[in-house]
Amino acid sequence: MVYDIVVIGAGIAGLAAASDLRRQGKSVLVIDKGRGVGGRMATRRVSTSRMDHGAQFLTVRDPRFESCLAPLFESGELFPWSHGFPLWRNGKITVRPKGHPRFALRSGMSTLPKFFSQGLELALGDAVTEIFCEESGQWQITLKNGQHHLANILLVNTPPAQLLPLAGSFLDETIRLKISAAEMQPTWAVFGQVDHDPDFGAVALELEDHPVLRWVARDHTRRSPGQPPSLVVHCNEPWSRANLEAAPEVVAQDVARALSELLKVTFATAPEVHRWRFATPNGE
Repeated sequence: MVYDIVVIGAGIAGLAAASDLRRQGKSVLVIDKGRGVGGRMATRRVSTSRMDHGAQFLTVRDPRFESCLAPLFESGELFPWSHGFPLWRNGKITVRPKGHPRFALRSGMSTLPKFFSQGLELALGDAVTEIFCEESGQWQITLKNGQHHLANILLVNTPPAQLLPLAGSFLDETIRLKISAAEMQPTWAVFGQVDHDPDFGAVALELEDHPVLRWVARDHTRRSPGQPPSLVVHCNEPWSRANLEAAPEVVAQDVARALSELLKVTFATAPEVHRWRFATPNGE
């Protein structure tokens, strides 16, 4: 079969594009090396809780995007979680002016990519090893398992470090250079239930110039009432780069120590750890 479009990368952008194209009557296949869809819009079950260890919220500023999300708004699944976050700097917490709404999902951020993937044809759990443009103009996509797919149009939605080795030779030099400059920074995430709720007056806290931490979210505030207190912690980019290949248990120990010193709170059980190798563009 020759698809109208093959999308490589089942992150939210790739899924939204694929969903839109399918509504226009196009035949679409979405390929991703992960076992599930969503990329960093990820949720993991930890004990009795569901925790968002990747993307922490979403904004809705485009009317077209808002209309796509209407069913989630109407059901109450998607709701305004916060209008901004206080900032920790030099040992002090500063409350900042109220801003635009940041939205969360009651069942977890992974609900959104699952919503967009409804009705799509997916090929998950296998990486693309090669793409080739035939003389006819069709694209041949080869997977690690040896399967091949053909497409009239190819849409690649991956981090720059994965895109360039795969498709760099097909790009204009100016575009290739711009993509090369878009460095993605890593982030370690550590998350779990805690011994008490460190209520610092907000659902989450941003940190600046902390030696380890960049973000602490009271994840249970995204869920239905009555959930046990739980925290999602993201480490800052310099610390994450310096400890990129550290053992997860070492990362967990270092973060737990930093968290205890900062908020006088400890994890109730051994926390979960996840390394996001491609998290934020150029530290932003």
